[in-house]
Amino acid sequence: MKRMQIKRYLFIMILFFALTVNYAYNLLDVGNTAFSLFQADSETLVTGMIIADRQGIDTLKYGLSRYCDNAGWLFSLDDRGVFLTDESWSEGYSKWEPKILLSNNIYTQTYAVPGNYVRFGNGEVVLITAAWGDGQYYVVQLDKDQPLDSVQYGSLHDMALLDQIGETCPPGAVLPYCSQFGLQGKVFRRLARYLDCGVEETVAVLQLFCAMSAAAVFVLIVLLIQKKYNDLMSACFYITFLLSPWIVNFARNLYWVEFTWFIPVLIGLACSIYVADRRDRVICYISAFIAITVKCLCGYEYITAIMLGMCSFLLVDFATYCFIRRDRVRAKLLFRTLFIMGCCALIGFAVAVCIHAYYRSGGDIPQGIQDIMRLDAARRMQGVGDESGGASQNILTWHVCGFYFRFSTEIITGIPGNLFPVLCIVPICIFACNYQKKIINWNDVVMYIVFMLTSISWFVLAKGHSYIHLHMNYVLWYFGYVQVCFYVICRQAVFRCVFM
Repeated sequence: MKRMQIKRYLFIMILFFALTVNYAYNLLDVGNTAFSLFQADSETLVTGMIIADRQGIDTLKYGLSRYCDNAGWLFSLDDRGVFLTDESWSEGYSKWEPKILLSNNIYTQTYAVPGNYVRFGNGEVVLITAAWGDGQYYVVQLDKDQPLDSVQYGSLHDMALLDQIGETCPPGAVLPYCSQFGLQGKVFRRLARYLDCGVEETVAVLQLFCAMSAAAVFVLIVLLIQKKYNDLMSACFYITFLLSPWIVNFARNLYWVEFTWFIPVLIGLACSIYVADRRDRVICYISAFIAITVKCLCGYEYITAIMLGMCSFLLVDFATYCFIRRDRVRAKLLFRTLFIMGCCALIGFAVAVCIHAYYRSGGDIPQGIQDIMRLDAARRMQGVGDESGGASQNILTWHVCGFYFRFSTEIITGIPGNLFPVLCIVPICIFACNYQKKIINWNDVVMYIVFMLTSISWFVLAKGHSYIHLHMNYVLWYFGYVQVCFYVICRQAVFRCVFM
């Protein structure tokens, strides 16, 4: 018995290690070229805070901010900005006048002003006599008789700005990202203080933490699915979690913190297994409230799919016991559990919104909620004021959903994305064929429907967000739908091999 337990624990560790390594380094899919820079611009809302914190820049109360310095806005750690070189400028130095050309942003507008000074890489300090914005650039006139160059004065990346009394100005500035509370930014900024290494190394360590957290959550989901259903379904879930390019790309991202999406799913799955025990149900209710609150404090994206994902296994059980097995006692218990679980999730969402509103409005929660609904929710739900120029307001929801049936990547490694419609249709054909033969498994039918509705809920309710985020929202199919499709097909294949 002890040997069997050791083997099981070893097997679980192997599952966890494989997911962690693939999420951290993408070792199993060389064709996934988007991995290295996937959502790097979003991630710099967190990494910019880490940089600002280490530079002693006051980040005030915000969890996420966009960082900038004289080279420009930070959108990737691999690209810190390039100074212009053309017929008039050489690496940001004017070829004809004593001027330099910086990025036009809140940092340069605040500190690169007349009366302040520039200290170049060679140590020389020069007075700023004039400065003005010119589109994306910021022109700085210097108190010199001749043009300057990078050979003598060094790269503009090495320059510093001094105030009128010669004190060094902050090396950068931050613009708060107010669309969400940004809990992940607050947490990672504090964790980074304990890491005695450079920014790139710190980010790599934190990304590994996210990869390990996602791997742990997915392994637990797989183990509970094995307990509730069977080995085949757990294998389908695990392989999909391991080989989906979308799951892999999101897993280590410091902004998206993917593991927070699936913790509610894990809680709902556990509740469906232990639903008969009142104490376990109460634990799941409390956990659901905490998990949804934390997720919403990290961001509201995909919240409809996450909440439905949390309830999906309970919904499947309720439909099965209510309409198929006709067990009224069990169905009543499941309905009550679903209702309380849903209420806990909604309360968690409301608490997160109130916390966000308090910070956003400086203490006026009603005004903050109004701002969130007007400036953020309307943009995500229907596209009001988004960067699509109004197109997302006019497009039909059906068309938005249709976009997501045409995959831009492989479904999982080795299975082309153009087979996704086939993957969706084959289970329906299997259900129809088995219905005619009177061997249909209604539980599989219910799972197929519930998980499809879970995935498309965000496409429908957040039409604006889905329309302009075709480069990433395919991940929603992996809240169980792709896994169930694979399971239905594999189960039918196994059934035919055994009984035909």
